[in-house]
Amino acid sequence: MNKNYLKKLLILILLFNNNSSFFPWEYVNNNNEAIKEYKKNNFIEAEKLFRNSLENQPDNFDLKYNLASSLYKQKRYVESQSIYLEIIKNKNASGEIKQKSHYNLGNVLYRLGEQSNPDIFWNNSLKEYQRALNILSEDKLAKENYEFVKEKLKKNQEQQNNQNNSDQMKNNDNKQNPSKPQIPQNQSYSNKPKDSDKNINYQVTKSEAENILQEMKAEEENMQNELNRRASSQEKQYHNNINALKKDW
Repeated sequence: MNKNYLKKLLILILLFNNNSSFFPWEYVNNNNEAIKEYKKNNFIEAEKLFRNSLENQPDNFDLKYNLASSLYKQKRYVESQSIYLEIIKNKNASGEIKQKSHYNLGNVLYRLGEQSNPDIFWNNSLKEYQRALNILSEDKLAKENYEFVKEKLKKNQEQQNNQNNSDQMKNNDNKQNPSKPQIPQNQSYSNKPKDSDKNINYQVTKSEAENILQEMKAEEENMQNELNRRASSQEKQYHNNINALKKDW
């Protein structure tokens, strides 16, 4: 075996070792398989594969976004909300992925509002759609969802007002006729679940709802502080420019 052959063999071995560290095939394969499973509506399997991929790429925001979306599809809204919010808060995430996260967070908050506190959750949902539109004003889905949730919120408030008026009328009637017996309303014990209640395998608890609302409030305050900081910086720059012009004169 001549020296040139050994030299070439050594170079090939070194190249193979280097390539094996630069190309995480497991991550690539897992990610591709995860997307395939997601498209086939196998969201539990997709979640597992996205999590495996994230072990190799913990700062990959596309993977985090896909993981959150697979959780959302499983109606695990609290978990998906946490990941979308993590993406939004991170300065290293791209504007595109943040825009999509705002949009999907709006969807999450709408779904949570179907389960409890619709006024609060749906108002926050509108804010997230608006933030998505602030980044990408041409987002047709964000516009449509904004109008949809806005209308749902309006109808819900109207129903509450009607219920409050009805309760008030009953209370007044009872005060005027205290001896009048109360007749219970007929109740059906064969109620079928509404379409929106079918296949819901996760219900948000009161404590989880409160935590989410606190997180959303904190995030809103952070955004407002950032806007104030930018406005202050722009105003300072404006005055500096004015002063510079005065010196030139």
